[in-house]
Amino acid sequence: MEDFSDLIRRCKAGERAALDALCRRHGPTVERHASGLLGRQLRRIEETMSVANEVWIEVLRRLPEFQDCGEDKFRVWLRKITESCVRGRGRRVRGRDGVTWVRNAESGQVEGARERVRGPATDAGAADELQRLERCMARLPPEQQRVLRLATEHELSMQRIADVMGWPSADAARKRRVRALIALRREWKIDSNPR
Repeated sequence: MEDFSDLIRRCKAGERAALDALCRRHGPTVERHASGLLGRQLRRIEETMSVANEVWIEVLRRLPEFQDCGEDKFRVWLRKITESCVRGRGRRVRGRDGVTWVRNAESGQVEGARERVRGPATDAGAADELQRLERCMARLPPEQQRVLRLATEHELSMQRIADVMGWPSADAARKRRVRALIALRREWKIDSNPR
């Protein structure tokens, strides 16, 4: 097994093979943890893979700030990101019946709640971020755009994405999704630092 510090260094440098290795090494743990945190009620509304995708997007975004103190610290950091993503999903998941489901932090029970009212400032900030994301996505090759949209907007499983794209396996889809996320991260950085 590859040395963890070397793997993280290579990931921070943007090496696709290193990010693939990191996802293979820790992906199943993220999926199990997210699935457990979602609970049965939220899993009816939210796919575990969708949450795992969100976790890996957040990991890629925050990886430069991660201080390598060993793999155990990375697992703790990854667990916190997973919990944060699930909490966010729990707060904002909207059921087919129009009720927003919220997981009570103390009891762990999922409860229906009224949707939070958004103000103009929140909407404007979200619109700016969405426009930025669309600009960055538009600069990606069509295959990378499609795999990201299938994973995030359509919330397809990796096996289903592989079937749609004509790839041999879920692992092939996972690797291509990671490559697309790396490319999107690169474009995001470029967009945030216009020359």
